Amino acid sequence: MRAPTETTPASWPWDRRAPRGAALALLLCLLAGCGGASARVVYPAELSARSYPRIIVVHGSEPEGIEFANRLARHLATPRSGIRPSEVFLMHRLQATQAVAERTFPPSAVIVDLDFQIMHTGLIYETRDGCYTSACAGRPATTSTHLLREVSLTLTLTIRESTTGRVLEVVTQAEHEDGGRRDRNVEIVLRRLQQRIFPMFDPHTRGVRLRVFDVEHPAVTPGLELLRAGQWTEASASLEAALADESVLDLPAEQLARVYYNLSVARRFDPTTMDDLATHYANARILLDGAIQLDPSNEYYVRVRDHLDADAQRAAALRVQEGAAAIHYGDVPAPAPEETQPAEPTGPPSEPAPEPQPATDAVPQSPVFTP
Repeated sequence: MRAPTETTPASWPWDRRAPRGAALALLLCLLAGCGGASARVVYPAELSARSYPRIIVVHGSEPEGIEFANRLARHLATPRSGIRPSEVFLMHRLQATQAVAERTFPPSAVIVDLDFQIMHTGLIYETRDGCYTSACAGRPATTSTHLLREVSLTLTLTIRESTTGRVLEVVTQAEHEDGGRRDRNVEIVLRRLQQRIFPMFDPHTRGVRLRVFDVEHPAVTPGLELLRAGQWTEASASLEAALADESVLDLPAEQLARVYYNLSVARRFDPTTMDDLATHYANARILLDGAIQLDPSNEYYVRVRDHLDADAQRAAALRVQEGAAAIHYGDVPAPAPEETQPAEPTGPPSEPAPEPQPATDAVPQSPVFTP
């Protein structure tokens, strides 16, 4: 039997390996001293505005919306490591709608439209000795009247193409706060939305820690040491060489499953095979499938496989964003539109259409965000 190295399953005689209980697997892990490997996983931005060199933040006339638009513009304009810079402009919705209709925006711009629905309400109540009237009934005390203000805010954030107005993404979030002062409630609501919305525009990385299971075989040990050191390419080569050893393939089921799992981790983070994402993640997943079939009682393998599938989806989304940014920033030419056959004329010739005016490459001048 040989370790799978292709993206399609090999014929593995799983029935030669009898699975054991999860408790025994855990005990072996504790006794053998399972180490760990640290890696970084990249998360793509949830919203695609940073794929464009120019971002137009659009707001209405409400003060809360203008304030939030200023904060978002500052966030998008702040330089960040690993993120290409964008020019950020503020614009009223009426101006942006007219610019889209007249096609004066350049193709390299994207619109981030902030539509706020705001409700301010006031509730009048009476107190006695600082308590609600209903809670202080029967007390001979002076009654005073108070106003409890409430703010409810719903934000619909829409990202549109600047040239056609076509909707690319939509996010809707709502917040509510009550208290004694209106400005306090508004600030709390805006900050909550800010903490929730702003990170959606930014890709980020997170650290992950995965187990490295010890295997009682000298041919496997060097690969495990490389794996714990984060030397993914070298670990992958070493563990693949170990699986060419017949004595490794004759290990008990749990031990051989560990070899497959450890090699899957090395393949998953090997940067030299990332050009073909589908093959990269499929070659890591097939080993996890093998480990699960060898040792189905080990639930950790199943959880890691779920994380691996999520990594594959995130990597594909990130690759799409990077490709879009390369086009919008002019690094690569945009794909040519599909050619269509012109319709045959069916009526008398019409007046020649006026020549189209060349589109300007400058974003319409509007007040830039306030500091």
